[in-house]
Amino acid sequence: MRRDDGSMVDLTPTQLVATRIDLDAERAVVGMADGRWLFSHVCDRGDRGILRAAPALQVAGGGHRIVHVVPLTITPSILCDDCGTHGFVTRAEWVPA
Repeated sequence: MRRDDGSMVDLTPTQLVATRIDLDAERAVVGMADGRWLFSHVCDRGDRGILRAAPALQVAGGGHRIVHVVPLTITPSILCDDCGTHGFVTRAEWVPA
C-alpha cells in the first residue's frame, strides 16, 4: 500500500537473504538463507492497494523448480493470485506469459 508520502510498502525481506536477482525494475527473485525462494514484485491489488509483495515460490512442494541459479531459470511460470502478474523466469529475465 502507498504511504501518505507516496512511497510504497515493501514486504520483501532484507535480512537472511542469500541472493537477490533483479529481473527488471518491478520484479526480482530472492533466495533466502533457509532455502526459500520469493518472487518480489509490484502487486496492484485493485481497491486493496499497491504494494511490493514477495510471496514464496512453491519449490519444496514441487510446484516450481529452480533449473539454474546462474543464470536464473525457474519452471513452470510464476503467477500471482492477487494481481494476476504471470510470466516466466528464463536466463534471469522476466518474460510475460
